[in-house]
This record gives sequence, structure tokens and C-alpha cells, in this order.
Amino acid sequence: MAVVKTEIEKLVVLASGGALTLNQLNEAKGSLPAAGYKSMMLMSLIEMLESHYGIIIDPTMDPEPLLSVEGLVQFVNNYLAAA
Repeated sequence: MAVVKTEIEKLVVLASGGALTLNQLNEAKGSLPAAGYKSMMLMSLIEMLESHYGIIIDPTMDPEPLLSVEGLVQFVNNYLAAA
């Protein structure tokens, strides 16, 4: 789980296009909205997650799991466990 968390943190920062650092993400306690994450950043992150993990994120799903590092880790781990 720690590896997935580290990978997701890196993808969150990368998808921000330089607008967010790992320190800022940590200061926001992993909350993307609290860190100032914008909708275009989230779209980029979703594409990166789908590509990196080979998952498909349904655009009609409840977005809550996608709004924090912990939620993303749980979502990815659940998806990988079911595959």
C-alpha cells in the first residue's frame, strides 16, 4: 500500500503541471481541494491513473474517492484487488 501511495502522490503532483509540490500536498493532508487542485488537474490525474494502473474510472461515479490521496489509494487498491 505504501508503494501505491507514493506513486499516487507523484502522479498528483505531476498532473498539477507544476502548480503543486509534494510539500503543499502534505500540508493539505492529502486533500486535493485543500491543496488548490483544479478540475483540469483532476482530469489529467484521472488519465494518468488510468494509464499507469490500467484502470478505468467511470465519469458517473461519486467523485469523493478521487479528492484525496487516501481515497485514491483505497480506490486503486480495491480496483487492483478485484482484477
